[in-house]
Amino acid sequence: MKANALIIILTGVLTITGCGIFGTREPENPAGSSNIWPPAVTRRQVLDNISLAFTAQDAVLYMKSFAQPDFADSVFKFIPDYTSPSYDSTIFAAWGYSAEQQFILTIFAPNFLPADSLCSIEFLAENEPPGEDNPQYREHYTIELHHTDSGLPQHFSGRADLRFSRNQSGYWVIIEWIDENSGGVTLTELKSAVSN
Repeated sequence: MKANALIIILTGVLTITGCGIFGTREPENPAGSSNIWPPAVTRRQVLDNISLAFTAQDAVLYMKSFAQPDFADSVFKFIPDYTSPSYDSTIFAAWGYSAEQQFILTIFAPNFLPADSLCSIEFLAENEPPGEDNPQYREHYTIELHHTDSGLPQHFSGRADLRFSRNQSGYWVIIEWIDENSGGVTLTELKSAVSN
């Protein structure tokens, strides 16, 4: 009888003190990335996703917009603005996916761009051909980076000729970015500065 009473009391105590230990908790995002990425079912969505990645300072999401090395037909390549005062052929001779990844990791690093700093890229269409027969856009871009390098401007702009293709999942990615000066400090100059 005493054993039954003791079991009932222990069961009651465990029930009261154990409340909530098996409850659900808020899910956490994977380290280094957020879950704001809409699949790029249109070419415009690729550019919107790049803007989202800049705002979130998320290099993993940024790189999803570029053709990866195992892409069947093409890999990403960046063609710099050759008129840029900081153009360096050794930096840009073979600028592809891995160079782009190293660039964005450098840009989003806390010692260059503190987490609470303004970081944005905006695209304004100059030419977006309708349909999918000619998957090439011409865009004006503006980049704002409130970084810690006092010798580097915080505003960059230029024109980008972008070529797209579909990846193995059927989503659009950029396979070529041709940078062109439109009167400001270009992406070529930013890449040169942080790659030296």
